[in-house]
Amino acid sequence: MRAAALPNVALPNIELGDLDDRTLAARAAGRDFAAVRLITERNNRRLFRAAWAVLKDRAEAEDVVQEAYAKAFAAIAGSTAKPAFPPGSHAS
Repeated sequence: MRAAALPNVALPNIELGDLDDRTLAARAAGRDFAAVRLITERNNRRLFRAAWAVLKDRAEAEDVVQEAYAKAFAAIAGSTAKPAFPPGSHAS
């Protein structure tokens, strides 16, 4: 069986890292996992430090950050039923 040819569509030459947070959030809402990963990479250190400052426990701080991401991505997607990445996966 022969694979269908993809249409020749010109895509803008934009690096994902050049996108602002609002644009990344829109892409994450569309289940763009590269955008989800970039959002988490941009924010992990700051969020973990804040959680650590309150909890003083690494495992608990990691859990809190993960829960925050799950809630944030669910809100971005417009549904609290299904987050943009599965629970239990660490984006770090």
